Amino acid sequence: MMPLRYLMQSVGVVENPGRKCLPGKERLRTRRPISSPEGHFFAGVFHNPGIPPITMTYFHLIHLPSNRRVAQVTRADNWLAKGWGVLGRPGLLVGEGLWLPGVASVHTIGVRFALDLLFLDDKLHTLRVDSTVMPGRPLVGLPGAAHTLELGAGTLAALQLPVKTGDGWRLERA
Repeated sequence: MMPLRYLMQSVGVVENPGRKCLPGKERLRTRRPISSPEGHFFAGVFHNPGIPPITMTYFHLIHLPSNRRVAQVTRADNWLAKGWGVLGRPGLLVGEGLWLPGVASVHTIGVRFALDLLFLDDKLHTLRVDSTVMPGRPLVGLPGAAHTLELGAGTLAALQLPVKTGDGWRLERA
């Protein structure tokens, strides 16, 4: 049978050179990337060169009936950004959000904070508004929605903005 340290070296984990330790108790380090056919694991982050990087494009969300800027939103440009959404973020501030084009439903499992959800059609007209959606909801959606906006909880209430079904919106590049 192959010793454990040689097996670990074969997958990219190597013993820590230069440090003294008891025989058989080699310390391990993972600062060198562990390579696999799927990509590289380095410092806790998995990187696959075949997956497009998450890009950040910022837009101002403007409510057309009142002509007021409601929030600055980040557009999720690819499937990875759409799938990840707001997971891992500590929170969204009032006036901050995420625009998910082509997404009709979201979940809040694993999200640490409440959200205001805005569902829009393909012409950016309001279909439905869900205020203060709490974390842990398995699915919140609207069949037929072409865009979903995840806003910090209380964004629409803080602006005292009455949003009705059919209200138009505009997204301008920031």
